[in-house]
Amino acid sequence: MGSIYCQFAEAIYLSQLEKLQPDSSGELKNLVGQWVMTVGQALEAIGQTTQSLTNEEKQQIDAQIQGIQGDALQALGSALQFVGGKEMLIDYLKENIDGDIS
Repeated sequence: MGSIYCQFAEAIYLSQLEKLQPDSSGELKNLVGQWVMTVGQALEAIGQTTQSLTNEEKQQIDAQIQGIQGDALQALGSALQFVGGKEMLIDYLKENIDGDIS
């Protein structure tokens, strides 16, 4: 459960950084990706907890589905962060290195 608190703290920290650089689309994608990952991790944690606490088969299956949905959100958030990171790196290189970079 401690890791979910860290995930939320990181998302909040990135939200504060975004206020400093509102024009960067890469930063925004990174921020949105972090929040999507955070929501996904929370859903997965709820699903895993529910699955552990119930003996009813239908509730366990529903909890497994919720966990899978959380995993999918985490993957989507990670992909957004990848794209945002690439954009930030390309922007940095364009500003600091001469030449054609794409």
